[in-house]
Amino acid sequence: MSTGNRVFRSALLGEAVVNIATMIPMISNPEYCLSFLVKGPAQITPATKSLMQLCGGLIVLATAPLLVSYPEPTSGQTSSSVTARRRLTYLNMAISEAGLGALTLFQYLSGDSGMTDRALLIATTTMVTLTSMRAYVLYAKPQWVEPEESGKKTR
Repeated sequence: MSTGNRVFRSALLGEAVVNIATMIPMISNPEYCLSFLVKGPAQITPATKSLMQLCGGLIVLATAPLLVSYPEPTSGQTSSSVTARRRLTYLNMAISEAGLGALTLFQYLSGDSGMTDRALLIATTTMVTLTSMRAYVLYAKPQWVEPEESGKKTR
C-alpha cells in the first residue's frame, strides 16, 4: 500500500473512531456534554439536551460515508468508482465543515450564543483544520484517494 493511500485510509478510520466516541456521550448523556459547552447550568434545558442528541445523530450520518469510503475495491467495483466515492465524501465533508466553522466563528463574534467562547473557538479551529486537511488531499494530493492497484505505488 502506498504511503498516501495509507495516510488517507488511516485518516478515514481515525476520524470514524473519534466520531463514534464523541457521538455516544452526546446521545446517552447530553447533560455531561453540554456542561463543557454552555455558559451555565441554567442553559441545560430539555431543548438543549434534545438538540445535543440530534447533533450526535448528525455525527452518525457524517460517519457513514467515511466508513463506506474506507475499503479498497472489491470484485465488481472499479477503481474509478471508489475514487469518485472518496472524493465526493471528502468534498461533502469539507463543504459542511466550512459552513459549520463559519457559523461557530459568527457565533463567537456575536457574543450572545449561550456557548462559551472557548467552546466556539475550539469548534471553529477544528472545522478550519478539517476543511484545510480535506482541501489539501483533494487538490494537492488527489492521488491519495485513489485505491491501491496491485504492483503500483502511488506517492
